[in-house]
Amino acid sequence: WAFYVTDFGRYGLPLESGKVGWVSDVNVSYSREALEKTRHLWKERFHEMLVHRFLESQGEELFLSNELIVYHSRPPISLGALLKERFDWGILFGYVRVIQLSRTQRIVFILASPLIPIVLWIRHGAIQVSKGRGLRYIAALPFVLMLTTAWTLGEVWGYITQRP
Repeated sequence: WAFYVTDFGRYGLPLESGKVGWVSDVNVSYSREALEKTRHLWKERFHEMLVHRFLESQGEELFLSNELIVYHSRPPISLGALLKERFDWGILFGYVRVIQLSRTQRIVFILASPLIPIVLWIRHGAIQVSKGRGLRYIAALPFVLMLTTAWTLGEVWGYITQRP
């Protein structure tokens, strides 16, 4: 459940449909026009941050909908493998996040990085409380802390190395 919270928690029901500032690459769909406009960004490899930034810069808006429900299942995975996966995905996220930033902006991100886990813990907790799952979040908190710490270490490594 901690994996669900840290990766998909904001998309679980109950969910209010409407305009949002961020959507993941999970459960996303694009119009043909949006795909054509962004082809140069995903031709080699898809990074939702780059695609979404570009679409927003063109005046497009991102939306969430509670009308489509997707069930995610994956084979059992050990905690160690999950921590490595979070670290690896964090690296990719950090790399993509700073790829278009100046050196000064990247240094600011690196210096501010100790705040990342705190922001994530509060954000994940607030989302789960709003969905009526606050006690379940608290019970999962030790694992949430481990997963978000692994993610943060990866994200910062992506900032520093600027490599996926």
